[in-house]
Amino acid sequence: MIGTRRIACLLLLFALQSAALLFSSGMAESEKASPPPPANAGPPPSASAGPAASEGAERAPEGATGRSPEPAPRASSGCPAGVRTLVATGHRGEVLALEYDEARGLLFSAGEDGTVRVWDPVHRTLIRRLQVTHLAASMLAISPAPSTHIAVLETDSARTRALSVWDWEKEKQVFRIEVQEAPLFLRYSGGGTFLLWGESRWESLRIVNAVTGEAVPFASEGFGIVSFAEIGAGEKTLLTYQPAGRLAYWDLASGSLVRELVSVPYLSGLRISRDKRFLLGSTGREAVLVDLLTGAVRTRAPVSGVLSADISASGSELAFAAGPGPEPGLSLWTLAGESVVRGNGAPSLPAAVITRFGGQGLFAAIRGGEIMSITKAGEGTLFARDELAEVTGIDVLGGRVALATVSRIWVFSSSLLAGGTSAARAPLIEAFSVPNPHAAASGVSFLSSDRLLAWKKGGEPAASLVLDIAARSFMSSAINARGSFLEYTVQPPGNPLAGLLLSIEQGGAVRLSDPLTGQVRYESLLPGMHTVVALGRSELAGGRNAAIATEGSLLRINMDTGETVGIPTRAVFTYELAYAPASGALYSIGVDAAGATSLFRHSGRSFETETVIDRVDWEDLFATLTLDSSTGLLFSSLGSARIGVWDAGSLALMRFPDTGRIPRSLRARDGLLCALARDSTVGVWDERGAHLAEIALFTDGQWAFLLPDGRFAASPAGQTHLSVTVNGSPLPDIDACRVR
Repeated sequence: MIGTRRIACLLLLFALQSAALLFSSGMAESEKASPPPPANAGPPPSASAGPAASEGAERAPEGATGRSPEPAPRASSGCPAGVRTLVATGHRGEVLALEYDEARGLLFSAGEDGTVRVWDPVHRTLIRRLQVTHLAASMLAISPAPSTHIAVLETDSARTRALSVWDWEKEKQVFRIEVQEAPLFLRYSGGGTFLLWGESRWESLRIVNAVTGEAVPFASEGFGIVSFAEIGAGEKTLLTYQPAGRLAYWDLASGSLVRELVSVPYLSGLRISRDKRFLLGSTGREAVLVDLLTGAVRTRAPVSGVLSADISASGSELAFAAGPGPEPGLSLWTLAGESVVRGNGAPSLPAAVITRFGGQGLFAAIRGGEIMSITKAGEGTLFARDELAEVTGIDVLGGRVALATVSRIWVFSSSLLAGGTSAARAPLIEAFSVPNPHAAASGVSFLSSDRLLAWKKGGEPAASLVLDIAARSFMSSAINARGSFLEYTVQPPGNPLAGLLLSIEQGGAVRLSDPLTGQVRYESLLPGMHTVVALGRSELAGGRNAAIATEGSLLRINMDTGETVGIPTRAVFTYELAYAPASGALYSIGVDAAGATSLFRHSGRSFETETVIDRVDWEDLFATLTLDSSTGLLFSSLGSARIGVWDAGSLALMRFPDTGRIPRSLRARDGLLCALARDSTVGVWDERGAHLAEIALFTDGQWAFLLPDGRFAASPAGQTHLSVTVNGSPLPDIDACRVR
């Protein structure tokens, strides 16, 4: 009897060990493939869009021709169909996540700028750029092939968090889930059927269908916080690690506990080996490699303050990025039996914050936003960094776009922007720049087709000059100011005070003057004034913070008498204004007492009727308004999503198509809209919502002008900042797509 019981126990132990080995091997075939989405199901509206983002998204504004925009002619030099040209610079701001897709040989990066970028490391080519959120994209998981899905954590590091799943190849959002806690980890199952993460709460493990986002019930015995979990390729067994050091294997279908092990407690920054055999983590003082079959420690490495760690595909090398401490930065280690030896091949990268093995070497994200590539020989080279120049001012007039950076003032001219081109020839694109005489952040405004006003933003003494475009030289603007400029706008055609300069100085001095003669038409001190607009020949409207004003945040100003009268508004801070003379409506953007930001329309004889046109539930203090007096269309960048366009005739708000950029500053005139994106690229649109061009200026003084069909124009070395691909592969002869 005793022998029989002993044999039974040995058989049970063998069965449990076999289950663990099956999980760790990662070689079992998945029982079922991820179900395809319904044929008629489309992705939900992007989370970064405002409340009206999906309404009439692709329709042309009322009052426009309604015709599809005539495509720009293709160059006769043989630029292939399907070509794609991208500005191939790195993230703006910090890189927050790196993952390498072994099956495809692609590197994925996510960052503070809310983008996910897909790189071909062999050709050093950017093949996809997805603007997944207006927040930071701080975690990243890649679904195993053949799926082209990725999961991203969107967060503002305070109160807003969401997990969004995207098809990176189609650049479409699949679903989005709000989460209450910042996930401790984010993983796809080995077969790609499930997406799982853990939150800092009791029974924190969450498992959802990777295609639909629907919760998958897991009838476990109950457990607390799960700081790491993994489902093997067979998708039968679930492994969980809890902070107390408990390793548990579960039957995924029944939720029953299969095996339990005791291991090292309070490990963070966990990474699992490719064969699912080992778990790498940090205690804070040292790195620990745990055997997942026994829970025992295989080896320890004396690396403190680990920020990121990874195990090579062979399982023989470890890489660590450490924070401030005795040895900060990147270090490489080699496993030798049960011990670990520090290698000498790692380059000196003290600011490394993320490290990932991939291809024939290693990748490291550096504090400041750079990505480095490290070969097996230890040679480190720059892989990607932000090389876009900071654009501080924009304006558009006819076929010209003016841009300002701290160092230069640029003027671009194109027959494409002046109303299209003949099908017989490619659009001609000309560009020139002159040194910015202010050597500071500057704004620009066209006074006429051949004169451009350039003014210094902030800082004393205030300064403005007029650029003679034909002569490419500056002349004095005859404008005198006592303090630094806060706002400085030339009143557009159609406005009763068209051509005059309306300015606000730091401290609240409001002045209306002639930009060429310097003659002052009106001057007054209005403390706290943030924005002003002309309502008529003798009346202004101003916006400010209601905390310093008894009349509220929005008021009318009589320039003859100096009298001010409040305009009813629920906003406690009004910071953007536009006036439509044709309809007599005043538009404003302001923040209410609850912290929400709204686009308002004020109508009636005394603007007594306030209507909310658009709204987001956070403080969007970078949103702007612009009104094209030639079409009567109002454009807004509220909500960090697609550009909103309001037609007073139909009283409808619609959206321009999404180009993957977050629009911020807008300028419109003569049926053209110029939009400065958060990353400092500049988009040009027509009034029908057709995207005409994207302009990029680079820190080395080069430029590029990209057309929607993949063709481009660039300065002599500007093309080095571009990625030109067809079906994800680099185009051998990119000159075939260059516009002459």
